[in-house]
Amino acid sequence: MSYNGSGTFNINTAGQPVVTGTVISSTAFNALTADLATGLSTAITKDGQTAATARIPFAQGISSTLVTDSSSTTTGSIITAGGAGVAKALFVGTTANVAGAVTLQSTLAVGGVATYSAQPIFSSLTASSAVATDASKGLVSVTNTGTGNNVLSTSPTLVTPVLGAAAATSVTVAAGAVGTPSITTTGNTNTGIFFPAADTIAFAEGGAEAMRITSTGDVGIGTSSPAGKLHVNGGTFDSLTVSGNSTNSVGMRLQNSAASARNWNIGSSGGGVSPAGSFFIYDDTASATRMVIDSSGNVGIGTTSPTAFASRTVLDIVGPAAGNGGLIRLADASATSVLQIFASTGSPASSTIRTATATALNFGTDTTERMRIDSSGNLLVGATSQISGERFSVTAGATNGVYFKNTAQASFTQLVWNSATSGDNSFIAFGTEGTYTGRGSITYNRAGGLVAYNVTSDYRAKDIYGPVTGSGALIDSVPVYMGKMKGATQERPMFIAHEVPAYAHTGVKDAVDADGKPVYQQMDASALIPVMWAEIQSLRKRLAAAGI
Repeated sequence: MSYNGSGTFNINTAGQPVVTGTVISSTAFNALTADLATGLSTAITKDGQTAATARIPFAQGISSTLVTDSSSTTTGSIITAGGAGVAKALFVGTTANVAGAVTLQSTLAVGGVATYSAQPIFSSLTASSAVATDASKGLVSVTNTGTGNNVLSTSPTLVTPVLGAAAATSVTVAAGAVGTPSITTTGNTNTGIFFPAADTIAFAEGGAEAMRITSTGDVGIGTSSPAGKLHVNGGTFDSLTVSGNSTNSVGMRLQNSAASARNWNIGSSGGGVSPAGSFFIYDDTASATRMVIDSSGNVGIGTTSPTAFASRTVLDIVGPAAGNGGLIRLADASATSVLQIFASTGSPASSTIRTATATALNFGTDTTERMRIDSSGNLLVGATSQISGERFSVTAGATNGVYFKNTAQASFTQLVWNSATSGDNSFIAFGTEGTYTGRGSITYNRAGGLVAYNVTSDYRAKDIYGPVTGSGALIDSVPVYMGKMKGATQERPMFIAHEVPAYAHTGVKDAVDADGKPVYQQMDASALIPVMWAEIQSLRKRLAAAGI
């Protein structure tokens, strides 16, 4: 037998026994054993330490047991054409190339890279499941139940995942907080989404809450307690800024979901629907601007060009082309009190303020009514009901009831007119307490053709005690002076109010008002006529008795 040096042993060579019964010579046997020793020494080292210079090829595998341990690590490759069955640890220093199946009953320790010519199959894993490691670093199957980890590559390509089963299709995260939101991004962990309360979603920006959707569906921007469906709190800045597009610069559109309902555009200009620089509300359905606030601050309703009066900002309301225009209607919820202000286009044109129902039109200051026009057309000042049937009633407080002033010398301050053409015309009546007309009056005496200044003198209004006595002494006690009123141009005889009997004058001598101005006394000289009349009668009797 010979060894050719390439890993092949040649046993059936010339001179070697090959036939049964052949006598083996010592020469042939020695040559065979020498060749075996040479070949084995070349392919397998005797001491297990010296590096082998060749390989032992196995055409059909190793049928006997292959025993390896940590002290006999193979530094080269183990190449098998079929399978490799290893009952103990198999130590491979570099590469193990196995063309068939590898059955391990113990531990496989690979110091280098294990290369498989076919896809390896791990019977312990579940088909279509992710692969992860458990606490002992063993391979396990993961079905996204939350008990394992799936580690992805640096830039994985993901398809749309199917989360959970049909009854559990959600991802659950922690509630988080404003400074540590539960849904965030790498490198900016204080910005994201968190859940501050049940059924509530909040958004954090830089560790501060920026927006919240409450459990009732209210949205708060800049506030955590929205007062309506949308509550925007800008603090010291603009609360809500809406920019329009380049076509018509509409800042905001309010649109009803019904196709036939109106859409309203709110903006600053654009599309030929409003003057540039104006704020407008535009009706898409009617293709009309409903309200405009122009660049001067004038408000127009029904017009895109509100008219300013005397360069002052006004509210300009323009009604329809026909009928009553510029209508303002104020009503309570039950429409029992309705106020209308409108301009009539009838003939003649006029402006009207009226109640639409049979109610009074009241005027007041603060919370107190001062004047009203009742449902019958009576004007009441300081009163809430008609006084003794008058069309114009004034009830004053502690000051003057009615004050008239005219700065034109030739014009009347007050014109009192009664258009009756027969009988005695009444102009003004005077009364106190419950006697509205029982104290005096100014009338026209048609028989005498003069204006009569009347004082009530009916016997039923008087208590009579007897004739006048001492008329002469009374006349002698009241001096008469020559003088003139301040501001007048002529002298005349006159009385002094505080020097006549109290029944002939009013007021207090030397009285002043709160500003120190004089409160002048008044007197009625006609009250002294009965005294003079009594003295004349007395004088006539005395003259008659004397025969004069």
